[in-house]
Amino acid sequence: ENVGDEWAPAAHTKRVVDEWILSEVSLKTHCCEIGSGGGRIGRMVAPRVSKLQCFDVSAKMLAAAKQALASQENVTFAQIHGDASGADAGFS
Repeated sequence: ENVGDEWAPAAHTKRVVDEWILSEVSLKTHCCEIGSGGGRIGRMVAPRVSKLQCFDVSAKMLAAAKQALASQENVTFAQIHGDASGADAGFS
């Protein structure tokens, strides 16, 4: 089980990623994910692109994404700042 799986069944998430993201990228693509959370989407995208940059306001979610994507050498992570009131609330 992965962080974010509670949002939708895995099969639904895979179908959405296949139809809306993977159909638009290639191994030459540099892309980013804003609000990468725990890396649920990034795990499906990273093997199919040249570079994936993951951004999130939550340091705890970025830590989870780094762990989930540790085997992917083409992924970088950055915390973004803004109005993220309570972004880490509930993530311990």
